[in-house]
Amino acid sequence: MPAGPRSSCAVYVAPLAPAAGRVRMYRGQPLRLGVPLPREWLSDPRQVRLRDAAGREVPLQATPVDLWSDTSVRWLLLDFQVTLAGERGTYQLERGCSIQPPLPSLARERADGTVEIDTGPTRFEARSGREFPLTAGPAAMALEIEDEDGHRLDATFTSVAIEENGPLRATVRADGRIGGRRQRALLELALLMHFYRGSTVALFELTTRNPRRASHPGGYWELGGGGSVLLRELTVSIRLPAGEARARCSPETGAPFADLTAPMELYQDSSGGSNWQSRNHVSRHGRTTVAFRGYRFRVAGRQGRGWRATPIVSAWSGRAHVSIAMRQFWQNFPKCLAWERDCLRLSLFPRQAADLHEIQGGEQKTHAFFIGFGADAITDEPLDWVRSPLCAWVDPAWACATGAFGSVLPLAEDAREDCVRLARAAIEGPTAFAARREVVDEYGWRHFGDLYADHESVHAPAERPLISHYNNQYDAVAGFACQHLRDGDLRWRELMDDLAAHVVDVDIYHTGEDRSEYSHGLFWHTAHYVDAGRSTHRTYARSSAAGGGGPSAEHNYTTGLMLHWFMTGSRRSRDAVLELAGWVLQMEEGGRAILRWIARPPSGAATRTVSPLYHGPGRGAGNSINAMLDAFRLTGEARYLEAAERFIRRCIHPRDDIAARALLDAERRWSYTVFLQALGKYLDIKRERGERDRMYRYARCSLLAYADWMAAHERAYLDHPEALEFPTETWAAQELRKADVFRLAAAYGTSERRPVYVERSEYFYDRAIGGLRNAPTRTLTRPLVLLITNTVAPPARLTVPADASPDPVEDFGHPAPFVSQRQRAARRLASAAALIMAATLLLLLAAL
Repeated sequence: MPAGPRSSCAVYVAPLAPAAGRVRMYRGQPLRLGVPLPREWLSDPRQVRLRDAAGREVPLQATPVDLWSDTSVRWLLLDFQVTLAGERGTYQLERGCSIQPPLPSLARERADGTVEIDTGPTRFEARSGREFPLTAGPAAMALEIEDEDGHRLDATFTSVAIEENGPLRATVRADGRIGGRRQRALLELALLMHFYRGSTVALFELTTRNPRRASHPGGYWELGGGGSVLLRELTVSIRLPAGEARARCSPETGAPFADLTAPMELYQDSSGGSNWQSRNHVSRHGRTTVAFRGYRFRVAGRQGRGWRATPIVSAWSGRAHVSIAMRQFWQNFPKCLAWERDCLRLSLFPRQAADLHEIQGGEQKTHAFFIGFGADAITDEPLDWVRSPLCAWVDPAWACATGAFGSVLPLAEDAREDCVRLARAAIEGPTAFAARREVVDEYGWRHFGDLYADHESVHAPAERPLISHYNNQYDAVAGFACQHLRDGDLRWRELMDDLAAHVVDVDIYHTGEDRSEYSHGLFWHTAHYVDAGRSTHRTYARSSAAGGGGPSAEHNYTTGLMLHWFMTGSRRSRDAVLELAGWVLQMEEGGRAILRWIARPPSGAATRTVSPLYHGPGRGAGNSINAMLDAFRLTGEARYLEAAERFIRRCIHPRDDIAARALLDAERRWSYTVFLQALGKYLDIKRERGERDRMYRYARCSLLAYADWMAAHERAYLDHPEALEFPTETWAAQELRKADVFRLAAAYGTSERRPVYVERSEYFYDRAIGGLRNAPTRTLTRPLVLLITNTVAPPARLTVPADASPDPVEDFGHPAPFVSQRQRAARRLASAAALIMAATLLLLLAAL
């Protein structure tokens, strides 16, 4: 068991990607970090302070984002600013009253609805209307948008509101639309603007969303379908006052800044990698959309080329000074940054691209970029820090000891060397997830952040790998978050950020216009062993000859997004968790389903697995329960916990005839362990809240009944490869789930049974790691994700004491089979048909 948290927590700071042989000076760079805290450590966020290595107190903005059941803080979001000259800085978070004088909040709302933000060196105003919602001194910002026919489109921002407001950081949100006032919006806009005390720089996150439903006849979801919106251009422009303007530019990391002669245009057409022409970049016509490798740099009629641009342009005219940078510029190609006399133009969907930009129904894209509205002194060159910003992380020993994100060990205390070595393959060497992006060029605005699903391509020739997307299967976001907290390696953090952004934008179906089982749902990973083709991240292409795709409760992962919110303060991730939880409740409402005119009970869509008739333990119900528990944790709303309990009672019972479930049929029933893991999470929540009520006892008895059956009957999958369609290394990795179920049983079982559960947990853990260690394909994406998402502490090192109370002598009745809306409708239709036949027969007899 890890040592208990100390009186103070160490916070470390270092550049995300330090330049070799170069020490960059950072002066007051804003940082944000979520810190897990143990129960009872902090009740009042005002009673905490941050000190640097010299013991000096650092100005701090502290915001609780998660609470223990006793209302003490479980996750605390810190905003502070760092000055660093070197490779790493160390700070201490401790309890105590600040001796710093209080600072006023940055933002305030005027009576007319305008929001004023005063950072010190710069004053901003944000307001709704048909202009860009922000003004800053003499610089004039605008959105330039053209539809597929080249017609200019207007953007209207209908609301502006303060979302966060503190002394060091404020966030203002503006919502709007693209399209005329009377006609339906072509696209929806959401703009988050982040401001920092003492800084001229603002961070912009612009989301462009298509709220329409996508057409998917036959269950095929492809580019070019109905509901898509085509754009020729979407550009953010910043115009300086008329006069003699000058500008400087550095086109890529490491390139020196040089004076510019207008006009300048830097256009990134493709990734610039060796596989830049990958079939990944396919259009609605089935053709690749890239025209040349890397980027083109034109200055005053002269042209140069390069591979991967991360440009920074700084321009000034008179007293107006504007700089602009986008950290992941080339990764999200196509992109263009241009300087034209007195105007800077960042094209997020550039007109220079060979094809139009298609935003599918229910799809969105968020672009993040920085703009400085004056001198930026954080680095010697303005916005140079954006390319390799400072990042902060928490001491892993502290983080794991808090118990705020599960039962895990810090890497330094984990003696399971084989497991550690296997997991590191995800961030080190040629198998690292960042490196394997190059295989199919997993770049471009729609793809970047996702994982290449190379396990689907094992039978394809190396020179023509399948294009397959992982789409967060098994919650890789949660795995990256957990591993980062365990060892503090920033490579995990970067993978987490990239994938979370991709999932929130592209993998979730952001529409309310489709079937209740689809709208606001999460798309599956690419179909097994089939090229994604024009389906991209939407599961089924026509070339697969296997229709029936679409979001499903069997693929719904929310915990990683919840952790991302706790760790980074990303409201987009928090909102995504609640969107996916709302999808679960929505799909259950029989009144919204197609069969509502025949029968109105719950549809059962949230709890079925493999078959619409199976509502026992499985991943469909397990993922739905997990989503409800995450939404309950974020909001405290009882309806989510009540829904989780309904699903539990529907799918499992302490007196189940477990043998009749055929759980040893691995191909159809392997995912019952997913359900039992979710059941354990429910018990963890109830126990932390001190609620050992009848429902707690029901769930506990159910978990232990299944654990006892598993102890007597469960076997390693690969002991019987003949029962598996594809006996791959993934089955070895799935043994980790069994080990986790027995760990949970050890935490909730009686003292007499605990040794059995511990032995079984260790047995299946050893089988999993042994099977992976001996598999040449152990570093493929799917087994690695299973490994990093099921890395828990051994049962012998449980971070909470076992619930050694005896099994409750309680009568929970008998299991009652769930009758879904579809089943009830079928019965009613059958009864109606029988009545019609009987009436027809009587009429015929009467006519004789």
